[in-house]
Amino acid sequence: MSDGNATRGGFTLLEVILAIALSATLMVLLGGAIGLYIVRLESSRESVEQSQLARGVLRMVADDLRSAATTYEQDTSVTLMLAASQASFDVEDMDQIGADADTAEAEPRPPVGLLGDAQQVQLDVLRSRPIDPALTFGAGEVQAAATPLRGVTSIRYFVTEAGLSR
Repeated sequence: MSDGNATRGGFTLLEVILAIALSATLMVLLGGAIGLYIVRLESSRESVEQSQLARGVLRMVADDLRSAATTYEQDTSVTLMLAASQASFDVEDMDQIGADADTAEAEPRPPVGLLGDAQQVQLDVLRSRPIDPALTFGAGEVQAAATPLRGVTSIRYFVTEAGLSR
């Protein structure tokens, strides 16, 4: 016994096309969301890396600044007056004798401390261990300035087109 009103169990062509179009739209939206997530992830990763690099560079500069050596001109006038009143010889004569013994003029010692301008800064630091002079941040040219003082190392930071160099 068969009924004449039996319904078919399949899909029409219009339903299949509509399902495919909706699936494709959903896939495009999902792909766009994943792409946006990847772009944001890379951007935040680069930001974190730049922050870590900047923090390391600033820590190194801060360590150099803490180690900066300075020289102070001493006021010896009180000591000279005391020595002159207590001794039978004149301290100034002793300086003159020492100057006469050394006929060659000594070249003046460059100032020690913090020197620089808008493009570069030079720090004279006291270090117990050697510093790698080739350490740079960027593709800058390395400049090594030696100081005549023992235990004092000159470190120069300068700005180039590539960035900050040490």
